[in-house]
Amino acid sequence: MKVVVDTNVVISALLHPARSCGQIINQLLDGHIVWLITLPVLSEYKEVCLRPELPISDVHREWLLEAWANLPLLSTPPYNCSSVKCPDIDDQKFLDAAIYYQASLLITGNIKHYPKNNVMGVKIISPTNWLKYL
Repeated sequence: MKVVVDTNVVISALLHPARSCGQIINQLLDGHIVWLITLPVLSEYKEVCLRPELPISDVHREWLLEAWANLPLLSTPPYNCSSVKCPDIDDQKFLDAAIYYQASLLITGNIKHYPKNNVMGVKIISPTNWLKYL
């Protein structure tokens, strides 16, 4: 199974590692599920993760930065690779990666930022539904 993860899930995992988002990240890092990460996605992860105003411990930040360094980085999907557009343009990179690399799921805490629950074969689900999905 291949998945794309929205930044809000990553940040929630860092802030609350014992909750559903933390469980998701742990499952992705154990290698049984492919975490699809493109350069634009990774850039956003890092930019948000390193914001000093977020109460994320340095240990958790370093742990995740190291984990990302060990995951394969995919090339950026071609511009306009999909005719499906997100209401929030900042989320387009996640949807494009999911569609282009044929992910099974896009996991996000902001379902309303995406056009539908299922887009071109990619199921868009919340962290809570991810746990039910498994």
